[in-house]
Amino acid sequence: MKRLIAVVALIALVASVPMPAMAGKWAKGLYAKSITDVYKVYYNRYTKGGKKGKPVLFQFGVGDFSGDNLPEIVLGGPILDMKTSGQLYTRMKTFVISPSKKGKFSLYKPMHNVMPYSDNARHAIIADFNGDNRNDLFIVDHGIDADPFPGDQNVLVLSRGKRKFFNAKTRVPKLKDFSHGVAAGDVDGDGDIDLFIAQSRHEGSSHHYFLENRKGKFIRVPNGKWIDESLSKIATGTSAPGGGIDRLSTAGLEDIDGDGQIDLVLVIGKGESLHNTRIVFGQKGKFKASNVVELPADGFFKNKKKGIYLDVGSQHPIANNNTYLLYKKGWSGINIDLDLKSIQLFNLARSRDININAAVSSGKFTKDLFFYHDKSAINTIEKKIAAYQTAKVKEVRTVVTKTLNDILKDYLVNKVDYLNIDVEGHEIDVLNGFDINKFSPEIISIEFLDLKMKKLEFKNNNLNNVLNSSIYKYMTKNGYGLINWNHADLIFINNKLRD
Repeated sequence: MKRLIAVVALIALVASVPMPAMAGKWAKGLYAKSITDVYKVYYNRYTKGGKKGKPVLFQFGVGDFSGDNLPEIVLGGPILDMKTSGQLYTRMKTFVISPSKKGKFSLYKPMHNVMPYSDNARHAIIADFNGDNRNDLFIVDHGIDADPFPGDQNVLVLSRGKRKFFNAKTRVPKLKDFSHGVAAGDVDGDGDIDLFIAQSRHEGSSHHYFLENRKGKFIRVPNGKWIDESLSKIATGTSAPGGGIDRLSTAGLEDIDGDGQIDLVLVIGKGESLHNTRIVFGQKGKFKASNVVELPADGFFKNKKKGIYLDVGSQHPIANNNTYLLYKKGWSGINIDLDLKSIQLFNLARSRDININAAVSSGKFTKDLFFYHDKSAINTIEKKIAAYQTAKVKEVRTVVTKTLNDILKDYLVNKVDYLNIDVEGHEIDVLNGFDINKFSPEIISIEFLDLKMKKLEFKNNNLNNVLNSSIYKYMTKNGYGLINWNHADLIFINNKLRD
C-alpha cells in the first residue's frame, strides 16, 4: 500500500535536454563561435527536403571518435521556419565537429559520410556499444513535431576499426516513434551499455522501452520484462487529475541511492504527464511500481536548502521513503512509525532526524495493532483495513496512541514545511490530532485507501470517492487544494501559496 511521494524537485538528477549553444559564448570550455560558424557552413550543404530555415543547435555531447585524444563535439537538432518558428519538413544530418591541435574546427568526415538524415534529433549517447574500445553514437529522433506526428527512426553509428564507422541501421529496431530522450547504463549486469528510450508521444510506440545491448545490436525488451507496464505505458486520455499524458522529456540511469544497483529517473516536461518526475529504484535490473519516489511538486522546494518535514508512517529511511531526498538535500525532521525495527533503521541511516516509535491518532487511546511482520508497510491500528487486506495478520498487539500536537510540543517544533501521512486508513484521525492552522505545512501528502474499490489499483480509482472523502473535505475546509493524485496518495498545497 505504501506509495512513494517525495515532495521535492531538489536538483537535476540526470542530464537535462541539451540547451542551444550561442555563438560567441563558452560552451563546456570551448568557444562556441568557431563551432557554430563551422556548423552553419555544413548545415547549408547537408540538408534535404523542404525549404531552408533556421537550425536549432543542440549540444549532444563530446567524445573522442578520432583517437587523437581531442574530443569531437556532436551537434544536431531541428530546422525551424524563419518567420513562424515552426518546424520545417527539412531533414538534416547530425554533425560531428573535430578540433585540431591549433584550435580550429572542421567536420569529422569518417562519421559524417555515413551519418543518416534526421527530422528532429533530440538527444544522444556517446559510448562504446560494440566492445571495441572505441566510441560509438546513438541518436534519438522524434520526427516532425506536428500533426500527424509521424515519428522518425533512431540512429546508431558504430565504429569499425580505427577511424572507420558505419550506419548500423540493422542493429536497432526498425521503428518510427517519438523518441525524445535516452538514458544509458548496464541494466542487466552483463558488462555492456543498455538504453532506455523515453517517448514524448504515443503515436509510434505505446510504451517507453528498454533496448538490450547484445554485442552491439540493440533488441527491444518486451513490455513488462524489465519495467512494470504501469510505469512504461503511455496513456492516451486526460481524465485523471492534472490532465496530460504519460509523456517523458528524457530519462536517466544511475545509482541514485548508492546501493550498487542502477536506478531509473523518468523526467517529464511541463504539463505532459499524469505524474511528475519519478525515480524508480532498481532491484537486480528490474524496475517495479512498488519502488517509486515521485516528485509531485517539481521545483517547489528547489531553492529551499533547509526545512522541516514530519513523516507519519515513515516505514523505511531510504527505500519506499517520502522524505529521503529532502534529507539528502539538507533538511531534517521527525519520522514516526509504530514498528520499532523500522525506527532502529532510521536511527542508523538518518541520525540528523528525530525518530520516534509510536502510534499516532486523534488522542491518547489504547488500540489494537494488527501486526503482519517487522518493517511491514501495512501494519495498522485500523481493524477495517486489516479485514480488507489479503495478507494474514501475524498477531494482535496493544499500543497506546499519541497525537502529533503532543509530539511536536515535546520536541519544541513550531513549524512544519512538509507533512506526509501514510498510516493505513487512520489518516483522518491523525489529522484530527494535528493543529493544521498553527503548523501550516506548505505541502501535505496523505494516503487515501478507497475501500469501495474491489482492488486497490490506480486504474480503479474514482475521483468522486476522493471528493466525497473525509480527508478531502477536511483539507479543503482548512485551506488546502488538491494538486496531484498518485496511486493511493493525495497531494495538497496550502492555498496561501497559490498565485
